[in-house]
This record gives sequence, C-alpha cells and structure tokens, in this order.
Amino acid sequence: MGDTAAGLERLDVGRVIVLASNLIRRNGLVALGLSVVLVITPALLLASAGFGLMALEGVGPWGGEGFGLFNFAGMEPDPWLGDALAVSWGAGLIVAVVSSFVLLAAFIHCAVSDLDGRRAGFASSLGAGFRRSLPLIAAGIGGGLIIALGLVMLVVPGVIFVLMWLVTPPAIVVERIGILSAFRRSHRLTKGRRWALLVLLILFLVFLIVVRSVLELAAFLITVGFEHFIYAMIFFSPVSRAIGLVVGAAGLAALYRELRRIEHGGDGAADWTR
Repeated sequence: MGDTAAGLERLDVGRVIVLASNLIRRNGLVALGLSVVLVITPALLLASAGFGLMALEGVGPWGGEGFGLFNFAGMEPDPWLGDALAVSWGAGLIVAVVSSFVLLAAFIHCAVSDLDGRRAGFASSLGAGFRRSLPLIAAGIGGGLIIALGLVMLVVPGVIFVLMWLVTPPAIVVERIGILSAFRRSHRLTKGRRWALLVLLILFLVFLIVVRSVLELAAFLITVGFEHFIYAMIFFSPVSRAIGLVVGAAGLAALYRELRRIEHGGDGAADWTR
C-alpha cells in the first residue's frame, strides 16, 4: 500500500498506542463528561421514549404500563402510536450520528490541546466539538460514500481509501481547513505508511469487538437470560459507542501528531498549519 518509498521514517505503532493511552488517562474526566452529555444521556432518553411507546401498544414485557420516564399507564392505544414510534427511532438515529461526530471532534480538540501542553477543559472541548462537527459530518458522508463504493467493488480500494483518509478528522478539527484540503492533508501524511496504519486499524477494531462482547456479557448476566437482554443493552450500547469514540479520537490525535512529527521533525506541534 505504498510503504516501500525509500528514506521514510517508520511509523511506530507502539508509540501511537502509548500516546493515545496517556491522553485518555490524563483527560479521563473530560472524556467521561463529554460521553455522558453527548452520547449516553440523549440515547437513554430517546430509547426510553421509544420503548414507552412500544409498551403502550402492548409490545415488550411491560404491556401497557409504560417504560422508564415515559409512563403511559391508563392510556388507550391509538393508531398514531405507530407513526410516533417510527419518528422516535428516526430521531434517535439522527441524534446518535450527530452526537457521535460532536464527541469525536470535541475529544480530538481536547487530546491535541494536551499534546500541545495546554489542558482543554470540558466547556472548551464541547464548544470546539460543536463548531467543527458540521464539516466533520460532511467529510464523513462524502468520504463514507466513496469508501462504501470501493468496498462494494473490490474491497481493497475501500480499505485503501480508509487508510488514506484516516487522519482527515484531526486535520479538520486542528487546522480548521476545508474538507477537500483535509482529505489532501491526510493523503500526504499517510503516504508510505499505510501498512502500519492498517495494523493500528485492525487493533482498534479488535478492541471494539472486545468491548462490545464484554458489555453484552454484562447485560446478559444482569438480566439473567435473554428475556430482557435488549433492554439492558439500551444502556450498554451508548456506553460502548462512547468508549469507541473516545478511544478512536485519542488514537487519531496521537496518530496525527506522530505523522506531523515525522513529516516536519521536532515535536510536530510548532505549526499545525504547515
């Protein structure tokens, strides 16, 4: 994948992992606050509303008693509930996508600030997340469509696109450049080092699988069987997503910093816009 160019300094996968781990350790409280506010709480509220509507229609183990904060006991089922339920789940999907991008941008900002010797608090990270989320969403949609097309065609082109554009998010958040410029920046930074990036990506995917499996096991043990398993996962699913986003953001920030260091020498932080 283009890693044979002579004279290129090797990307140290271990160093990136250590940097990312330290970023999470030093900024754990900020990560927790961002996760609760942006991902976990909205997901629980929307899921509670959705399952409340399901309970009102007699679906699920609560019958007509309602669910959580949304108790509709005593109300009669109505034909509009089906449409309301569809709207509820649709809103949940939109909120999940948007909140994920905001959290990703917010913790990338927090992590890069830490690498620069500045500690970004909860408020400043949250503000940066909202400010940079729209270009990040646009880049995600545009790049995602191209990657999906590559995966459908021959798989390998899709993987190459993923690796080539892997550090587009930190380029958008840190340098505050346009989407196309961020794609070009990522292409330039990752060129010649994509086998190492593939290793990092595989390790991250394995980590996500392990986290998800552990949380699913916990949900199964808590519910003592499969009867209420899906309802326990109402809580564990956003927790799993938040963990993946925080670890991914820390990894992208560490990777971006390391690639910039290799490209320009020094600590890679003197001028993010070069």
